[in-house]
Amino acid sequence: MPIAPAATLEAGPGAAYSQAATTYHHVRVESGLTVTMFLEGRVTRSHSEVLLRPGQRLPVRTPRIPFAPGELLDRFARVSGALRGTRAVSDR
Repeated sequence: MPIAPAATLEAGPGAAYSQAATTYHHVRVESGLTVTMFLEGRVTRSHSEVLLRPGQRLPVRTPRIPFAPGELLDRFARVSGALRGTRAVSDR
């Protein structure tokens, strides 16, 4: 089934956007650091759908593994440090 773009968003540094979990999207980055954050509520299905171009191969299946306690905070600290141009230090 062919798909066609419904909208295009050009976002600059520091921008954020949100969309429904059922919306397909593609992110293209010119340069620099880009962070994609998925915030989810209750799990409603055990998979994600991936769109492929004709001739593309399926990606390797990756299981969903929740973060260990404290791991998410550590990752946020590292991203925050990278955005500030400094090295984040965990307080644990």
